[in-house]
Amino acid sequence: MSKPTFTLLSLLLMTLSFTASADYVPPTDDELDEILANPNLIKAVEIEASGEEAAEVLLRIIDKVQKSKLGPLQKRYLVAYWTARIVELLKGSELEPFADAITELVDGTLLEIIYSGMSIGGAGNNSFIDYIQGLAGDVDAFQNAILRPETVLTIPVYNLLLTTIQSGQTLPPPPNITTPIIPPGVVEQNQIPPQPPVPPPYNGQG
Repeated sequence: MSKPTFTLLSLLLMTLSFTASADYVPPTDDELDEILANPNLIKAVEIEASGEEAAEVLLRIIDKVQKSKLGPLQKRYLVAYWTARIVELLKGSELEPFADAITELVDGTLLEIIYSGMSIGGAGNNSFIDYIQGLAGDVDAFQNAILRPETVLTIPVYNLLLTTIQSGQTLPPPPNITTPIIPPGVVEQNQIPPQPPVPPPYNGQG
């Protein structure tokens, strides 16, 4: 028997609502692909997940992003985006359990990006920012990711993400960040700075 056809909104309500009851059913991989392909509908859904359930779904999203053929900066953007977006949508009482769970579940190499995303999504929620700072402990890199997320994400990626979140949009068109973006003060070995364009000669020019 063929799988019933869901509208995207119904799909989101059934899977991304993250109902924190015994009836909660995690989205299948196919359903998660639909959500990732149509993120504009996520803003219409009030997430009622437990923090732990939301962390598990975010982990699956991150896994799909990491396995994609996107460039490293695009992956960084998407990991930070989905982290920030879920923090925005979670109930306040579930934010701390979410932070505890995702920092335990995620690969350690992504923790700085995760902390940056939580900082952006939780902007204005001082108690949550204080909580994740306590969670980060004495690790300077994590504290820096919370207090200065632009240094982890790079300024162009950070600005794009901040604009997207603050404007209430979801994912914009794929960001034009296919070439390396170097934070101020950092110069990669063998990197040649781009040369300014040379204007064409005009009539009478010697």
